[in-house]
Amino acid sequence: MVKPTLLRAAAAEVADRSAPTNLPETGDLELVLDVQGKLLEGPVWDGRTNQLHFVDINNQQIHTFDPYAPADAPDRHTNMDMPEPVAFITLTAHPGELIAAMERSAVLVDLKTKSTVRTIATTPESHGTEGYRFNDGKPSPSGILVGGRKHESSEEPGGKRGRIYKLDWKPDPQQSEWVEIVGTEEVQLPNGMAWNLNSGEMYLNDSVYDGINPAAGVVWAYTVNEEGMPMRDADGKLQRRVVTTYSPDDGVPDGLTVDSQARIWLARAKGSAVLCIDAQTGQELHRIDMPVEMPTACAFGGKDLSDLYITTTCMGGGKGAGGLWRYRLPGLVGWHPAYPALQQTEWREQ
Repeated sequence: MVKPTLLRAAAAEVADRSAPTNLPETGDLELVLDVQGKLLEGPVWDGRTNQLHFVDINNQQIHTFDPYAPADAPDRHTNMDMPEPVAFITLTAHPGELIAAMERSAVLVDLKTKSTVRTIATTPESHGTEGYRFNDGKPSPSGILVGGRKHESSEEPGGKRGRIYKLDWKPDPQQSEWVEIVGTEEVQLPNGMAWNLNSGEMYLNDSVYDGINPAAGVVWAYTVNEEGMPMRDADGKLQRRVVTTYSPDDGVPDGLTVDSQARIWLARAKGSAVLCIDAQTGQELHRIDMPVEMPTACAFGGKDLSDLYITTTCMGGGKGAGGLWRYRLPGLVGWHPAYPALQQTEWREQ
């Protein structure tokens, strides 16, 4: 069972990290892998192996990139085919084993053998099957896996709405289940998420939210409990606030992460940019103009977390579309390597 003290310990671990509060105006943007992928997403840095994992949703692949391997090394960039679109991946307690979220299920994957070990949990049929899939997700700092699911029509105002789940782990993995924590009346297209350990908030992009008029992309800040899960008031209403909104003309807020100063970095798909915004005011603090139309997600990596990796899609075109990019800005540092989902530590032994 995950103990709430893990969240406090994680907060203490990064509390002393220091970096300049003011960002330089420009940095260095580099195409590091010309994957030419259909829909790259979900970059995850494993600080134990110094590797970056990411997915190509439409090509049904999991990719691994070792930036410290020689350029001609066969294991510098590898990939693994999956039986259906894989929306996001997360680390586990065991390096080389990942959890992959697909249309309805979360599965345990062994990268060394390029095999699926077992199915962990599947969403209820009553929550939709045809046209639905997971879209994005991460473990909270306490190790609880959170995943957002969408419908193919969720991108349109009035389309079918998504949900947000947490993975409720049981000692018997056959009894583990996805538990809804944010319902269809509260979210439309759940996307990138990250946690601010100092403020006790979870940030989440709802890429197209029609609960406001006109419909827009919303960056939410959810108040969370010690496990990092969204809290509700006595009336059952979510405790959340709007950080900022983006009209469709601005592009779609997609994947996001936070840096050591708790600033939000978000990919603006259809907007050719990655933005840094103030998590309290929503003010834009820095912009990375991309030569591609569709950046999809970003994550800090590198041995000192000073590299911001950016995934893209080939849709919309542009130089390096469908590739993996890296951005370096003096003084910019990520908060923490990706957190592993801790609940399933014993799963491979069962």
